[in-house]
Amino acid sequence: MAYLKTQCKNVLFSRHTVTRMLERNLSVSELQTAIEQSEVVEEYPNDHPYPSYLLLSWVNDTPVHVVIALNETENACIIITVYRPDREKWSDDFKRRRP
Repeated sequence: MAYLKTQCKNVLFSRHTVTRMLERNLSVSELQTAIEQSEVVEEYPNDHPYPSYLLLSWVNDTPVHVVIALNETENACIIITVYRPDREKWSDDFKRRRP
């Protein structure tokens, strides 16, 4: 995560992310804090046009997953989506998908 933090000089929110933030009552500051305090739980190096990462964080004692794409040439992170993981689909620590 330290690498991502140094690479994310600019953080951009996709329209989809803004919609999801409104639906899930997440503020910009909550999402920024979530990203800063997150851990990478999955990496998608072959995503196009940029590699992306699934982050796990906690907002108000509730797990939150954030998917970000890293544009290294622009030192920017694009937040693709944010959601509260489903307990039936994720392990108890929300770090692994259930089979």
